[in-house]
Amino acid sequence: MATLTGHTEAVHAVAWSQSGSDFVVSGSKDKTVKMWDLRFLAAANPAPGKKAKQQQKQQKEETSAAALEHRAVDSALYTKKAHEKVINAIAVAPNDKLFATASQDKTIKLWDAATGELQATLAGHRRGVWHIEFSPVERCLLSASADKT
Repeated sequence: MATLTGHTEAVHAVAWSQSGSDFVVSGSKDKTVKMWDLRFLAAANPAPGKKAKQQQKQQKEETSAAALEHRAVDSALYTKKAHEKVINAIAVAPNDKLFATASQDKTIKLWDAATGELQATLAGHRRGVWHIEFSPVERCLLSASADKT
């Protein structure tokens, strides 16, 4: 188990890669987005074997939780200043090539997942954007805003 650290304010949004557990993107009140590569965590903390799993089942829940190795990790692949206000939501495209961030600053931004480079800024909402989601089959992005759209 690991805690991904590095944001300077509350984390408001997280999203997994769509093709597996290769990366996680997080967004914060600090207006930044961070890309985390989780492959190094899997290598450092291999899944427990059958015997270890059986032992965990026999222990009380508190003991099992305490026995797990926990460490704080500040190793984001990149950090980008993403918005002028808090990031409310993050969505990863089905092909994992893009991710989107939505903010209280009334914008949605599209990012290249590999490089963290900004690809586009979508403006048009009159109030903060609270939720975004990519269509699993089409090249569409849905948004929900406090402006009732």
